[in-house]
Amino acid sequence: MPNDLLISKKKICGILVESEINADEVEFVVGIGVNYSLPKKEIWWGEIGKLADILPREKLINSILRSVVHYVENGYENWKTAWEKRCVHMDKELEAVSNNQRDIQIGIFKGINEEGNMILQTESELKIISSGECSIKGVY
Repeated sequence: MPNDLLISKKKICGILVESEINADEVEFVVGIGVNYSLPKKEIWWGEIGKLADILPREKLINSILRSVVHYVENGYENWKTAWEKRCVHMDKELEAVSNNQRDIQIGIFKGINEEGNMILQTESELKIISSGECSIKGVY
């Protein structure tokens, strides 16, 4: 699933989800990196440290954890629609690069499916991409 959170076209957070199938169970590891305060940053990196007075780190972490627990316990109805509504690269051209960095697909991003996989319309076909990296030119 696409994993950057942006404010004013600046990346302020990245989320990484890894999954593994063991017997009949799927296990997930989720990592969340928040640019709270960066001493040196790339031009496309944003940070939220200036919000420290109203959003201290502890409050931010607590809020994220509460949301994750709520989702695990209650699910998230209409999550796909909510996600796509906030997505800044819907219908934009992007490059999808495979994990081995050898296969590059260029196409128009058409959203995600129910499993969170990317839907990419290439010149020749509709592709479903489940892992790798994507690069969106001109978004940030």
